[in-house]
Amino acid sequence: MPGTCHGDPSDVMTGGGANGGGSRQYFGPATGTNSAATLKTIWMGFVGAPSTEDTYEDVVTPGSPSTSFILNKLNGTQAALDLENPDQCMRGDLGTCGSQMPLPLTGTTIVPLAQADIDLICNWIEQGAKNN
Repeated sequence: MPGTCHGDPSDVMTGGGANGGGSRQYFGPATGTNSAATLKTIWMGFVGAPSTEDTYEDVVTPGSPSTSFILNKLNGTQAALDLENPDQCMRGDLGTCGSQMPLPLTGTTIVPLAQADIDLICNWIEQGAKNN
């Protein structure tokens, strides 16, 4: 659904992030465990795959950021799904929708992705979640 992501994914002039989507989303080189490029590489295997936490949604639904569970996890809005009736995540592997992503590799402090990275991923999903 257009308007789900920050910026317009069809706007070829502004080039992505909070200012617009650009003609395609380029993730750049995978650098570090929490880079958008690294996460996109991992998620390619989950395009069209049902979430094990929210069994009502796929992890990544090509063309539909609003029904891609991964965006709830990145935005920290996954707990709201636990309040729905029926509870979207009750039947999943954790019994809840779990924590915000990305989880820390060490320690307990979750450091959310930058909004520009979330926008990049959102626009990638809206553009069909292609491996390009």
